[in-house]
Amino acid sequence: MIKLTDEQKAFLREKFENAEEMIYSDDVNDILDPLNDLILEEGYDPGWEFNDTGRKYQKIYDEIYWNN
Repeated sequence: MIKLTDEQKAFLREKFENAEEMIYSDDVNDILDPLNDLILEEGYDPGWEFNDTGRKYQKIYDEIYWNN
């Protein structure tokens, strides 16, 4: 199982319909790939710089990546 904090699980449940499948997966890429897509969709301003949302999502992505 992937190592996640309660806060990360709550975030995934808020953002993804299939969060439970993601949380209980054995493959961290089942979380990182959709999270990366979310960052691309919501995390950049028109000049392709991170906005506040992007910085928040990228921090979560990085934490999950490094802990697994």
